[in-house]
Amino acid sequence: MGKKSFKLIVGVIIGSSFLFANTSLIDRCFNGGESACKKLYKNKIPFSQVEERCLEKGEGKACLIIGNIFKVTGSREEVTKFISQGEDACKKGNGGACVSVGILYFYGKKVPKDYTKAVEFFKKSCEMGDGLGCTSLGMMYKKGKGVSKNSTKAIELFKEGCNLKEGLGCYNLGYMYAKGKGVPKNSTKAKELFKKACDLGAEEGCKNLKRMEGE
Repeated sequence: MGKKSFKLIVGVIIGSSFLFANTSLIDRCFNGGESACKKLYKNKIPFSQVEERCLEKGEGKACLIIGNIFKVTGSREEVTKFISQGEDACKKGNGGACVSVGILYFYGKKVPKDYTKAVEFFKKSCEMGDGLGCTSLGMMYKKGKGVSKNSTKAIELFKEGCNLKEGLGCYNLGYMYAKGKGVPKNSTKAKELFKKACDLGAEEGCKNLKRMEGE
């Protein structure tokens, strides 16, 4: 077997359950495909549907795909407008919108990079019970971005995200056990978490589970 390649994930949506036009394109953008995100942006009908599902219906995964799109395309004016709308939706209890705004500040595309603001919005989302918000906040603690580096806090937040059925939370927690980061290395626990992540739609969880089972 070759060397296993594990990685932490932030701001990428793995898998989808969206049932409207151009689902394949949406899936690829969810998985971080830049060309797919650019094409989706140009196709205004599905783009507007995704935006509506984020800002009006509060669907966290829709909010994240908007964040993925604006990481690679869109004008400064559009991003600024979305952030304003996202902040308003966040204030009204839309946890997904909070995450989306946080990601735009995290990557600093079309707006100044601001880790402190990213942490603020991820924290708000997590407090609303959004698993992706908790997972993203955990990543900030793991990397020491906008907060003091704290692997123990990161693990707590990944676990909270996982308990809220966020596949990326389970995946990142599995990574910590696989690598022995902040916890004793435990391959059995890592496999369990990668499987749970996979069952929740996180493709990287499926890939890493397969790698570990092939040892």
